[in-house]
Amino acid sequence: MKIIIAIDSFKGCLSSMEANEAAKAGVLQTLPSAEVITMPVSDGGEGWLDAVHHAIGGKYHMADAVDPLLRPIRVPYLFHRESRTAYVESAKVIGMGLLVERHRHNPRHKWSCGMADVLVKIWKAHPRCHIVVGLGGSATCDMGVPMMEDLSDYDEKLHFKDKPLPSFTIAYDVANPLCGPTGAARMFAPQKGATPQMVEIFERRAAITSARWRRIMGGKDCSNLPGAGAAGGLGYAFMQWMDADNVPGIDLWLQLSDFARKAEDADLVITGEGSADRQTLLGKVPFGILKAAKAAHKAANNAHDEKKKKPALWLIAGRVQDQELLTEAGFDFVKSINPPNITLDQAMKKENAIANIKNTIQQLM
Repeated sequence: MKIIIAIDSFKGCLSSMEANEAAKAGVLQTLPSAEVITMPVSDGGEGWLDAVHHAIGGKYHMADAVDPLLRPIRVPYLFHRESRTAYVESAKVIGMGLLVERHRHNPRHKWSCGMADVLVKIWKAHPRCHIVVGLGGSATCDMGVPMMEDLSDYDEKLHFKDKPLPSFTIAYDVANPLCGPTGAARMFAPQKGATPQMVEIFERRAAITSARWRRIMGGKDCSNLPGAGAAGGLGYAFMQWMDADNVPGIDLWLQLSDFARKAEDADLVITGEGSADRQTLLGKVPFGILKAAKAAHKAANNAHDEKKKKPALWLIAGRVQDQELLTEAGFDFVKSINPPNITLDQAMKKENAIANIKNTIQQLM
C-alpha cells in the first residue's frame, strides 16, 4: 500500500511533523511493508516555514525583531535561492504561541511592529526578491498599522523608496474580510482574549481606518478581499499598501509540495487537525487535502485507460463534531483520537496525543 499522511498541527500540543510521525508509527506497526509518505502541512499559520522547507528546501536565516509585547526576539525566515523567494511565518513573529498564558489576554497591548523588522532584514539581504507571508495564529488585532508605521520610518532612514520594492504574496489561513460579522475583530478577537467591549473598539477602528486609507489611496479598498481579516487584519495591510497577491495557504502548499503527483496512485490519504467540525469544510487544511486527493485521482484516471481505485480518505482529530457532515463531504472515516472521558489537560499533553494518534491509526488500519 502507498499511504500519504498530511496532518495539520494540533495547536498548543503537536506540530504537523510530530502528528505525522505518530500516525506513521501507527501504520507501520500494523502494516510494516507499507510505503508511507509524510508531508508536514500548513495553511499559512503555525508550521508554515517547516512545511515549505520540507516541500522545496531552502536556507533558514535569522532576523532581529520584537514579539507582540515588543520584547526582542530572533526570528527565522526561509530563503529559496532558485526562485529568489523569501518565506515568512507571522506566527513566529507575532504569534499567540510566543506568549505564556498570563500574557495572552487583552490584545489591545499586542503589536505587529516585529513584522516590519523581518521584512526590512529580507529587503536588505535579498534585493528584488519575492516575499511570501504566511498569515495565521497571530496575537494581534491592529490591522498591521504599527507594521506600516515602522516601515515608513525605515523608508526615511534607509531610503528604500529609491530601491525596487519586493513583490508580495499573502498565504492566508482564513478567507474572512476585515470588517463585519465574520471580520478580524468579531470572529477572531475573542479567541485572543478580547472582551465584547474590546471587540467593538477593534471593529470601529478597522472601519474608520479602512475608510481613511480608501480616501488617501484614491478609492482603493482591499478590506473585503479574501484574507483581509487574517492575522488580525494584517492581510488587509499587505494588500492595501504592498499590492500583495492573496492565495489560500493550503492551495499554495499543495502546489509547492507537488501533492497531486504524489497522491495520484495513493491507496490511503490520512489527514487531521486539532478540532474537526463544520468549519473544517470552509477551507481548513483537511478539506483542502480532501479536494486535492479527489482531483488527483480523477486526473490520473483521465490520463490512463486502466481505472485506478479511489484512495480511502481518513480524518482524525482531537475533537470531532458534525461527523455526518464531514462524511457526506467525502471522508471515509472521521475519528477522534481521544478516548471517552479524557480531560482537556490530559489530551493536550504531547506524550498522550502521540500515543492516542498511534492507537487510533492502528485501530483504523
